[in-house]
Amino acid sequence: MLGALDELPKPLVAGVNGPAYGGVGLLAVRGIAVAADAALLGLAETRLGLIPAAVGPYVVARPGEAAARRAVLSGRRLGPPIAGAVIEASVAALVARREDGEARAGLDAFFARRPAPWA
Repeated sequence: MLGALDELPKPLVAGVNGPAYGGVGLLAVRGIAVAADAALLGLAETRLGLIPAAVGPYVVARPGEAAARRAVLSGRRLGPPIAGAVIEASVAALVARREDGEARAGLDAFFARRPAPWA
């Protein structure tokens, strides 16, 4: 889904007004992201013992990508998009992390509504 949104031919505008812990990846692929003073952003995966691998390539690319998207609107040429190998590597890292004991403990704590062992 993130890849499809990131490759849309027209810029998208996203806004957040309040908690958006599960929406950081969506904000990263948007052409323009606007946040109100009440916005709260974060990568919730780390609180579960996971890595934000699915959104990682987009979140990391965001600072450079934002400038690139402005260049698109001006007609300037851009470099290549996020490589498929980077996305595949981040997904593989997430799968490996989910099988780790620490991640399992974090997920179990989340679903039991108790703090993770490291909290």
